[in-house]
Amino acid sequence: MLRSTATRSRGLATIRTQLAKVRAAEPSSSSSAVLAALVERIPVLTPDEPAWETENREQKEAWVAARRSKQYPSQFTEVEEGPSRKTSRLRAERILASDGVRQGTGDASGDTSSLDRELSKRLYLCVRIDGQWQLPQGRWRPPESARDGVLRHLAEACGDGLAVHPVGRAPVAHVPARAEVDGDDGAATFFWRLQLLSGAPQLQPGVERYAWLTAAELGDKLDGEAAAVLAEVCGPHE
Repeated sequence: MLRSTATRSRGLATIRTQLAKVRAAEPSSSSSAVLAALVERIPVLTPDEPAWETENREQKEAWVAARRSKQYPSQFTEVEEGPSRKTSRLRAERILASDGVRQGTGDASGDTSSLDRELSKRLYLCVRIDGQWQLPQGRWRPPESARDGVLRHLAEACGDGLAVHPVGRAPVAHVPARAEVDGDDGAATFFWRLQLLSGAPQLQPGVERYAWLTAAELGDKLDGEAAAVLAEVCGPHE
């Protein structure tokens, strides 16, 4: 369920406050905060209708058709298909056969590095470093802005070949700082939504591979609080 506008506004205000506190505490050194890039590819095709929506639409269309229909003699309604009409029909069929397919090459091959997959869903960029899947991310280095920092970390992981557009002027979510456990220093993590415009990742040293994942697949790859936060951030759009 989508949160109300007021609830989302309070959430963003809290994130901005936490970000400001981190910057004020460490204005000129490597910060204890982590900046993570949530790069998304928006759907290429209209998402499939839920079953209940399809049933409701078909019932409505049938009801309207039944009341507007009028029977005419067949000699007034049946005509022979002319050359121009046949050409148009065949062209439309070719377009539907090629561009109207809902399954991309990545779906057929199982290649998660391909953008030509899950065309009716949003995909999110994930990278594998030292055997662990994560978003492109790293430490914030004030006095750079947080948004410049997240773009820097994206380039450090995936090169300069990705053209992205930051969505909004603040992070969409964050995981608060927590106690250090098993080598994890518990740094706060701030997630910035970036919309993919063009290009493809060019893996940099230390990055083993990348994948474009649906929200459900992303949840399976990531662990801990980040997975729970991103399930809420990404979920309502599917």
